[in-house]
Amino acid sequence: MLPWMLFASDVLMLKEDIKRVNASSFTYFIQDKNSELNASDILNSSTLQRSTKDGNQANKQTPFWSKLKLQNDSNRSRTLILHNPQAGINYIDVYIYKKGILTKSILLGDMREQKNRTFINRYSAFELLLDPYEEITIISKLDNFSVVYIAWIIKDSKIFMEDESKFLTIFSLVGGVLILFIFISFIFYFFYKKITYLIIGFYIILSFLYQFTIQGVLYMLDIGVNLEFNTFIPWAGSQLGAILLLLFSYHFFDMKQKYKKSTYFLKLLVLINILILFMTVYALLIDETYFIMLTPIFGLSYLISILFMIVIGFYMKEIGSKYYLLGQSIMLFALSIHQLALLHIIEFYSFYRYIITMAVIIDIILLFIAQSLKTKRHLNKLYQAKIMLMEQSRFASMGQAIGHITHQWKHPLTLMGTSVSLLETILRHDKKNTIMHLEKELPSMTHSIEHMKKTMIELSHYYSGKLERIDFSPRNTINNSIALLSAKSTLKNAKITMDIPKDLEINNYEHIFSNIIIVLIDNSLDEFKSQNDNKIHISIESHKKNINLKYIDNAGGIKIKPIEKVFDYFVSSKEKSQGHGIGLAMVKMLIEERLDGKIGVKNSEDGVVFEICFRK
Repeated sequence: MLPWMLFASDVLMLKEDIKRVNASSFTYFIQDKNSELNASDILNSSTLQRSTKDGNQANKQTPFWSKLKLQNDSNRSRTLILHNPQAGINYIDVYIYKKGILTKSILLGDMREQKNRTFINRYSAFELLLDPYEEITIISKLDNFSVVYIAWIIKDSKIFMEDESKFLTIFSLVGGVLILFIFISFIFYFFYKKITYLIIGFYIILSFLYQFTIQGVLYMLDIGVNLEFNTFIPWAGSQLGAILLLLFSYHFFDMKQKYKKSTYFLKLLVLINILILFMTVYALLIDETYFIMLTPIFGLSYLISILFMIVIGFYMKEIGSKYYLLGQSIMLFALSIHQLALLHIIEFYSFYRYIITMAVIIDIILLFIAQSLKTKRHLNKLYQAKIMLMEQSRFASMGQAIGHITHQWKHPLTLMGTSVSLLETILRHDKKNTIMHLEKELPSMTHSIEHMKKTMIELSHYYSGKLERIDFSPRNTINNSIALLSAKSTLKNAKITMDIPKDLEINNYEHIFSNIIIVLIDNSLDEFKSQNDNKIHISIESHKKNINLKYIDNAGGIKIKPIEKVFDYFVSSKEKSQGHGIGLAMVKMLIEERLDGKIGVKNSEDGVVFEICFRK
């Protein structure tokens, strides 16, 4: 709290030991309702009203004049800094009188270019040099869209610089935290593809810009920002913030799917805030008198939006909703205090601005926590689903392989059945020739049994691999996969060729690699026409620590657009009776999750090309 002393005289006596003083109790003011007064009128007026301790006056959309008498009550010269504690006041005209004579006039305010200021600061401030026992009178004209602080804070120049240095240090730390949260928001959005993180990121950027302007830092930096835009940011900040928070609520609670009726009121609030934004632009650029109407509407619309978000936070059950609800409740409290002060229902103090700042930071943290909890639950569910899907892929590929084996067993089983029927007939009707016929039929039956045994060995070898990394030959593994599909490939008149080094070995999951190859070949066989010259070519190249596999067929290509959607679940180019759109989605997941690789697809002139890259 700044020290101040009340004397019988109307002159503020600056003792030598006084380093800071709030001049509000020595300030007199009058509202210029017709904008007809000048500095000389105020200097000689006897109808001025004495200011209260807080020094604030409600917005009346007309200028205020203030009068302050100072005297250096010491035997040495004093260099002082006078500043208005309310950063962002539009216009302040300062007139300095000595013994009734105007000696200096200074133009301040955020709507005046920095180049016209001799002392650039985040506040409207000026330097004052007082000779020993010198007395001066300061007449000020203040014009602002909102609350007007009519008094001056007076500080020794050294104290002023120290205070500003401390503020900027703290502000930089807070700004650094906000920038960190911005990066985290966009990183989380990049990884998790949750639009709520993107909304939080823009909400933080808006809060960052709002604090930059409301605390006067953006004006002080003088980086060429348009003065109207500099003024627009704090006025529009509440509406933009409300819109972003409403959008966050919409996506966080999945309102489109779960709470459709509530979305109508949410959209109405968004439209109202957008309308107020347009009215702000109109008031700023065309007719400033609209700010009289807009001042209460700004806070009121935000408060209604916050109340709506508190209600949905209370009734819409979602993991993390209690943190969301706490954040909005804190915002409601801070905004209520701020709005009551703006309407001059309660006294306005400068630290109310810091209440808003702290409320926003706390709200951002709590929104992060709420969304992170929801993301964590989603990732856990996704992880469990992927584990289940990988297990299902193993059983699905087994069923697929068994289906192909039945094709391969049909012919030898038919031959064996024929031989058995023949031998039964001979045994009943021609026993004397049984040995002859046995010698004739047994080789054929033995051949059929060996063929069936070989097929079972291939299947057993294919599924005997454990779900762990092992060294294997991709050439042999692909050959085994081709053998499992030989009946179907023969039926489709498909020729499968390979260009794979014989001595190449890979340390990875052999079963998963085989499963991927089977799905790709089986998809091509389904697309082939039996009368065509159908071809599949598989090549592998080894580059340092990576394996590059290229799979090419001439089955006509993929008709889905964009072609990358072929990897989405339940997307298939086959008829519903032939496929469910899971195969290639599973292939992509296995390559990325288990082989630590990636897959790409493109159409060639007469078919499709899959390019797979993974570690050895």
